[in-house]
Amino acid sequence: MFFFALGPDAATFFEWLPTGAGSHHLDIHVVVPPASFDAPGFDACLRAMLDAVRAIQEEDARINAAVQGGLGARLAARGPLSPLERPLWQFQRYLARRLADASL
Repeated sequence: MFFFALGPDAATFFEWLPTGAGSHHLDIHVVVPPASFDAPGFDACLRAMLDAVRAIQEEDARINAAVQGGLGARLAARGPLSPLERPLWQFQRYLARRLADASL
């Protein structure tokens, strides 16, 4: 999965690669215009931006791990995804088609 976050002076993009049924590898990249390197206070601004991205990702990782653990609980209720979760079921259908094609 690929995700872009655009800001006025930088872009951050995320690459998620599955490594197993319950695991993944995440690379986070930040890009800025070349002129930014010479701007006063660039190092402090970059550090603050990276600290914010890390804090958000650490929070998300804890929540995602808790959700993943809950899904594995013996009494966890199963059911269809909500129509509001369209991107999720579209992605699941895409993966199912790709996996079916790969097994031929």
